[in-house]
Amino acid sequence: MFSRKSSNPLFFIFFFITAIVLHLNTLSSFFLADDFQMISDVSHRGPFDFRIFFEHGLFFRPLTLLVFYLDYCIWNTMFFGFHLTNLFLHSVCAFLIAHVSYYLFRVFHKDSPPPVSVAFYSAFIFLVLPNHAEVVTWISARGDSLAAVFFLTSLLFYLKYKFQDRPSFLIISGFSYFMALLSKESVVILPLLIAGIEVCIYWVGNKKNNLGFLILMVGITSVYAVIRILVIGELFGGYPGMLSHQMFNLSKLPHHLILMLTRVWIPFLPVTSNSVHLFLAVCLMLLVFFFFYLICRKKEELIFCIFLLFGAVLSLLPVLKYGVSNYSDDRFLYLSTIFYSLFIAYFFWIVFKRVFFYHGVCVLSILFLASTLLSINGMNRKMAGEVSKKIMESVGSISEEGRVFVLNVPCKVRGFHLFTKTVYFEKGLPLFNLNRPSLYFLTHHEVWSNQDQLEVTPIDRKTFDFTWLPENKDRAPYFVVHESRKAVARIENDLYLLSRINDRTYRVFFKNLEFHDKIFYFSQGTLHRLI
Repeated sequence: MFSRKSSNPLFFIFFFITAIVLHLNTLSSFFLADDFQMISDVSHRGPFDFRIFFEHGLFFRPLTLLVFYLDYCIWNTMFFGFHLTNLFLHSVCAFLIAHVSYYLFRVFHKDSPPPVSVAFYSAFIFLVLPNHAEVVTWISARGDSLAAVFFLTSLLFYLKYKFQDRPSFLIISGFSYFMALLSKESVVILPLLIAGIEVCIYWVGNKKNNLGFLILMVGITSVYAVIRILVIGELFGGYPGMLSHQMFNLSKLPHHLILMLTRVWIPFLPVTSNSVHLFLAVCLMLLVFFFFYLICRKKEELIFCIFLLFGAVLSLLPVLKYGVSNYSDDRFLYLSTIFYSLFIAYFFWIVFKRVFFYHGVCVLSILFLASTLLSINGMNRKMAGEVSKKIMESVGSISEEGRVFVLNVPCKVRGFHLFTKTVYFEKGLPLFNLNRPSLYFLTHHEVWSNQDQLEVTPIDRKTFDFTWLPENKDRAPYFVVHESRKAVARIENDLYLLSRINDRTYRVFFKNLEFHDKIFYFSQGTLHRLI
């Protein structure tokens, strides 16, 4: 029986070791972006100050906060330990997917369910997907994997409850769902997913349903909603500038859906044109319909595929207002890739009925995905960590006497978030006992190579022209630092004037430089002093 074998600790250890090998470069990689602020806040304010998340947006994620605090208590500022926790959570997700797949197959296929190997390959495909790099390697993104652990646990015991009518399964499933909600709000789709399962299995001829269980899940969701409103004052919340009144911007949602589905199905596709995404989405739709045509003679297989596609789309709805950029924000796809992994393994099983071909195709696919993931982690995350550490140490070594102007700083390195707020330095530098000078950041931009450089042209003692020269001319435009994070053509305050701003050039005029003031700029992977 699969459930007994999969309960063997060796089964989980295999996933965990595989995850460590695939993300080996990550274990020695420095903190990024929100990591500094989160660790600093929990170290000073403890795990029960929910206002910590209010500095990032209107979020209510107390369980994620508690896990951060426990990590800090164990590891202090040793980034190795924080990364190990992320890998552990991701491995647990894969382990649970193997179980969930096994029971889903038997719920939808009463007579001849797919073999155990299909469930195993579903879990393994999920483990090595390249678009999990952000969730696994960015410490602050662990809320997605933590919520997925409880989401899958709840789903697993719901499925087990359908086979064994035991009240303990009902209690565990409900409790796990509530824990998932306290980790990240996007798992709120679970009751709808369970309703979809009930409808689909009724369609295939299983007349037994668990409406009472569904009512319980809706009740838990209602209790959570009340608590959430009492704590944050809103039902939806979100990042600054993207709160509930902006959630239903219908004009953007179709584009976001197309982009996110494309990223789920073709991980880390290097495209920038919206029309290309639309074309690829249409092609994928045609392939899916063709696949349905091939299997339409088998009702159970068709309905199960429809359910998996339903799950993949449903999982994107809570985060649809955010969308994804071309090279980052893949954490929003984490839940959706659960159903994608199941679909791929199941698709191969239907198309390649012969055992030899099926195993061969699955192994080749896993090797391809793993090699892509290794490339992403080996180049992108490692470079981001190195740049983060260099900048933090460089800023921390500057004398606290006088003001420090940093003309440009990376907001992203190869898609990984880095520095967009001075608060990252204000809270991060004391963690490592470094100096904390008075900092002013003028602009931020994306970096793709250590060869990207900033060319400085002095006009006079207070005026300078700057030109960004990326190694790849098609990437890395400038974005001026602004509270709204939008590009603007001109910024003026009491200290300086930024003007002539376009994609890669701008001019800065300092109004009242003092003797002890210092000016730095970022170029070719590190900070350089100008004055």
